[in-house]
Amino acid sequence: MAPATRMAIERKQESDKGNDVIEMDMLPNEIVNMCLAELSARDLLHMEMINHRLRDLVLQNNNLWKDKVKLRWGMQANNSLLEASSVLAGGWKNLYAQKHVSEKRNKPWVVPSDPEIEAILELVRGDSSLDRVGSPISLSPTSSVMSEMAPARGLKRGLTVLLLLDGSSSVTREDFDAMKSFTRKLIDNLRERRPDSAVGLIQFNQSPRTIIPICDISEDIPERVDKMQQLMGSTDIAAPIKTAHELLTEDGNFGGDAVVLLLSDGQTSTSELEASQREARSAAELMGVRLFAFGVGRDVDEMGLNRIAASTHIECEQLLDGTIIPERPGGAYLTLRRMERSML
Repeated sequence: MAPATRMAIERKQESDKGNDVIEMDMLPNEIVNMCLAELSARDLLHMEMINHRLRDLVLQNNNLWKDKVKLRWGMQANNSLLEASSVLAGGWKNLYAQKHVSEKRNKPWVVPSDPEIEAILELVRGDSSLDRVGSPISLSPTSSVMSEMAPARGLKRGLTVLLLLDGSSSVTREDFDAMKSFTRKLIDNLRERRPDSAVGLIQFNQSPRTIIPICDISEDIPERVDKMQQLMGSTDIAAPIKTAHELLTEDGNFGGDAVVLLLSDGQTSTSELEASQREARSAAELMGVRLFAFGVGRDVDEMGLNRIAASTHIECEQLLDGTIIPERPGGAYLTLRRMERSML
């Protein structure tokens, strides 16, 4: 073969190699989605700008953004609320965007985004809408049982919420203000969404002080919350839980769903932590109380608060007389405001 011919053939082979490249537009959606799953959230946003097809694939692949959310925030305490929060946000991509903005705005503090706050409020109210999105937290384990008992008792209320606010010295002024802000938001939400509910408020340090006895929600309650001054002092978490149990027992109108919200940094001794677990367990067994512990503070004992909330989980049990006590998953630990661990 002549050298000139050989060179022409080699040039043709080199030029043909470029034709082996597969254009992305030639790939089926399944393959493109597999490629998109390997990209970062920032890269996905860039892919949206290339053409209509990629934009539609990025926007419509809800599982893609679900994976991104859980990869970035799945190990945080509010992970159990992500499913419900995504629905309230209008999709996983919107939830990612709102959590990202919230994280940047509040850094170095970890606080829930707006959809997560809404999910928490629904959780407290016991709304069944969260069940449809597979939230692993039980919303109202006692409400169905209690509602059957309500007509016989002539109940006036379907929901009673008791807030326990940590006013000890380990809580900063900003932390205490965050507790009061959440309390006002919850009360306003209950007035609008659950007008049949009642609220009570206890502030505690080494001893509990009943600020608002259990009562129907009135317009002056948020103002009373605003005027509340922090007590300061040391911390005893068991005492306010016991006081909450006593208030529920004494309340003649109680009989529906009972929810206790403990807002604290959890900084207490081991013996008092164990006593808190016993008090929470007793309230769950005798009154069907759901207890949610909210971490608020610079150095939150998340493990201790989680143990307190988990104490209200009642296993299914059959008594000697054949009576079956249904399982009541109880409450959970959630983050309201805490310092990033890397900053401690």
